[in-house]
Amino acid sequence: MIGGIAAIWLMLSGLALYALQTADQRLFDPSILADNDRFSAHLLQQAFAALTPGATQAQLFFIVDPACSCSEATIEHLQTLATELNERRVEVTLILPRESAQAGQSLAEALRSDHGIEVRLSNPESVNALIPSAPAAVLLNADSDLIYYGPWSAGAACVSGTSGFVESALKVLGDESPLAVINRSAVGCYCDWHSFESVTMKLDLATQKTSVKNGSA
Repeated sequence: MIGGIAAIWLMLSGLALYALQTADQRLFDPSILADNDRFSAHLLQQAFAALTPGATQAQLFFIVDPACSCSEATIEHLQTLATELNERRVEVTLILPRESAQAGQSLAEALRSDHGIEVRLSNPESVNALIPSAPAAVLLNADSDLIYYGPWSAGAACVSGTSGFVESALKVLGDESPLAVINRSAVGCYCDWHSFESVTMKLDLATQKTSVKNGSA
């Protein structure tokens, strides 16, 4: 009898743990079967390249909502990639919801302690309709060609170690004829994006200066 109760308890505990781990897992883009026109490589490339006009280095846009329970591991993941991003001369821009600006400032300060961060406030309303969920990433090479668009990673914690989506995209960053990867069908821990004014925070991994500017990108 006691053994049977213990077995049932273990089973229920396992189901509860599984439910907890999968509660936030969903399609990165639930509209994938209904809406494809706005997700062409050309349109995505134009929209995100416009956020950093005149850029001469590769650009990684890290789209994150600090209020999303899926974000913590992803932010830690970004920190582990800082050295590689710096070596590859990749400029990183954080895009956050406007309501998370204060939390974003705290995040910037935490990252500045290790890497140096230039914070810039701007108005990327033009890309809000192109962001179904967060955490997400968009990678452009130095010629502003689209390399990757989609979730930061997949799985319960939205982190995939050394073989994640972003790591794979970084490996082909220097290819002469890059093939754009548009990944909308991944399943993982994602939160709905907010379709309103956002804050763009630019991480300068090559300097140790921090400044704040108001205005458009």
